[in-house]
Amino acid sequence: MSNFNGLSAPQNVEIVTTEVNVAPRSKRYSAAFKLRLIEEADRCQEPGELGALLRREGIFFSTLSDFRKQKARGAIDGKRSQTTPKQVAPPLVVKELAAAQREVRRLRRELDCATALLELQKKVSEILGLAMPPSE
Repeated sequence: MSNFNGLSAPQNVEIVTTEVNVAPRSKRYSAAFKLRLIEEADRCQEPGELGALLRREGIFFSTLSDFRKQKARGAIDGKRSQTTPKQVAPPLVVKELAAAQREVRRLRRELDCATALLELQKKVSEILGLAMPPSE
């Protein structure tokens, strides 16, 4: 018995996909780009014109809204950002600090152990009635 159902698939058919793949990415836009985009968006009058602009530039409407909010509060002025970059500690300093912290933790554990042993010696001495020499 054969598995032939009478239908055959075309041999040279190219599959066309209409799915849009949007890769998540974080993009930084220059102040000049933001100002230009806001001005272009404000000039859009016809239905669908703003949507075409946003598709052409590859941004979402919410991004345009964020640009407008930034402009309203004066964060976009075309100059350099007013924030200062974080100072990054040199890797050697970070490694030395981590090593010092590990050493401190190790020494504290040893001190706790030595203190516990001294307390045990005192209790054993009291139980057996042995006199301990006075500590200086």
